[in-house]
Amino acid sequence: MQIHDGFSTLARGHKNKFIYWVSGIVIIFLGWQVLGLTPILLHPNTDQLLQSGNIPYSILNFITLMSGFLFGLITFVFVAKYIHKRPFISYITGFKTIQYDRIIFAIVISFLLSGIPLILMLLASNDCQNIIDKSIECSSGLEFNPNFSFVSYIIFILIALVITPIQVGFEEILFRGYFLQGLGLFTKSTVVLSLIVGSLFMIAHLANPETSYGMAKYMTILMATGTIWALITIKGNGLELPFGFHLANNLFVFLFITTKNSVISTPALFYDVGIEQTGITWTDVIFTISFTLIIPYIILAKKYKWGMGFSYLLKSYSNLKKK
Repeated sequence: MQIHDGFSTLARGHKNKFIYWVSGIVIIFLGWQVLGLTPILLHPNTDQLLQSGNIPYSILNFITLMSGFLFGLITFVFVAKYIHKRPFISYITGFKTIQYDRIIFAIVISFLLSGIPLILMLLASNDCQNIIDKSIECSSGLEFNPNFSFVSYIIFILIALVITPIQVGFEEILFRGYFLQGLGLFTKSTVVLSLIVGSLFMIAHLANPETSYGMAKYMTILMATGTIWALITIKGNGLELPFGFHLANNLFVFLFITTKNSVISTPALFYDVGIEQTGITWTDVIFTISFTLIIPYIILAKKYKWGMGFSYLLKSYSNLKKK
């Protein structure tokens, strides 16, 4: 079984003094969280946008809240070029060029695995047959957006298709590019790298208002997501596959089904009203991890001939224990 581990070790042989990495992290953080706060401070309703959750949707609110990721991405390009003196593409892929076919494949798989259950839920509910005509609560736990406007929705789709790749791209490059390769200076263990990067990804989302639906369960989903996407990054030799999954996931949430207490409000077609009543259940956790992480991983392993990788992971874990 071939394990692609070149991407996680690309930082080796470049400018890797401790001060470079500390400086890089500080600069990226300042660009993302400090400079990125400027649009919010200039917004006419700053106090409202600084709240956690329950922020009403508007095009201005959406663009303002997402603009911080653009500042983060710009500062990352600066760090890559002037501090580490590495080509920007080396944080994206281990191949000579970006593998766009992998991005498209991951997007298609993610939309299919996310969309099919949604369609089945709607078709199975007699209450949802007239959702276009009026706002009703569906027996499937979904509620059609009562403020739906076709024109506004189309405009939002166009905006989301431009802004969401920037947001997703920054997160992928930061967590599964910069952090993964930085940690790759200390270990080649797939298990250790995946778990640490997964933990960092989880921690970064601790302030999300979705934690109100069940902190432990929400964090379990995020930990599993961050860990498996890191594993896919290592075995896939780049960010193309996790970027595709991440982009499709965020667009699906933004456009089709969201919660009323979300970190970023959007005019999604449906609200998950069931979660308002029960919160996230462990059944939801198992279903999400199995259907949106394990199944896609198996599909990728088959397509790219990785093998299932379980024996490799067990071997890595055994070697880790021996140390």
